[in-house]
Amino acid sequence: RAVIRYQVAGGGAVIGKLYADPRQAARVYSNMSWLRGVVFADSARCRVPQPLAHSQELSMVFYLQVDGQFLDEVLVSDRAKRSMDLAGEWLAALHSHRVSIEEPLQRSTALDIQDCRELISKSSRGHTEVVSQLAGHLENGADALCLETKVPIHRDFHYRHIIVDDGLTVIDLDEMRLGDPNYDLAHFCANLDLLAYREHKSLAALQDRFLNTYASHTDWVRDERFVYFYVYTCLKIAKQLCTMRGPSPRPEGAEQRRQVQMILGKGLAAMEGDHA
Repeated sequence: RAVIRYQVAGGGAVIGKLYADPRQAARVYSNMSWLRGVVFADSARCRVPQPLAHSQELSMVFYLQVDGQFLDEVLVSDRAKRSMDLAGEWLAALHSHRVSIEEPLQRSTALDIQDCRELISKSSRGHTEVVSQLAGHLENGADALCLETKVPIHRDFHYRHIIVDDGLTVIDLDEMRLGDPNYDLAHFCANLDLLAYREHKSLAALQDRFLNTYASHTDWVRDERFVYFYVYTCLKIAKQLCTMRGPSPRPEGAEQRRQVQMILGKGLAAMEGDHA
């Protein structure tokens, strides 16, 4: 994928996103249009970028640039509580709609547990034992859970895909599929725990606020499914750290190893029953 920014005469900017697969470009444009025109059509505060056009020939999607601050940039301001409320509202609105999005999330392809295990163990040999514990928990525990399969989920919901201005806009809709809503909730919380470690501050109260707001708009309660996806996301984040991907900054050397150890420890604690 590649992203191109076009400055429009008279102000404003248009983003063009190029995809290797034309089918993905078509799917992203369709999903973005559905979100804009149906899910968030009547919301003055929760939004997605405004889609403009889709080029099958170029395999591109065009949409208006969203201006504002990333969510992590407002968490030390007086906008933090309201922003976390809006993040919970946005996700609740998405999960409350039932649609037939193409290519539903399949556990066998989405949860690449073995790939995570091998890559992390190779990159951080000192963490092989805990990685095996986490991966084994995921591989052995999935069949006992009653996972949702028909809820639209973002699949990459974290603080750097949320832009705050007078409301809140969620971006990067490329991975959107059908699946279990706990995937998005746990993904957001695990990434917030990584941010808290990086910033040397506690974000637990804000995380609870996000979950409580989400719960107030849905019938969600924290259960084993949330823990399952939290553990999975910790493995995913560790893999991203080892491959220099994920939300910036992307650490190297000793700091990279410390962050890998921290997030794997979070996953292990959640697996053993500590509050995730």
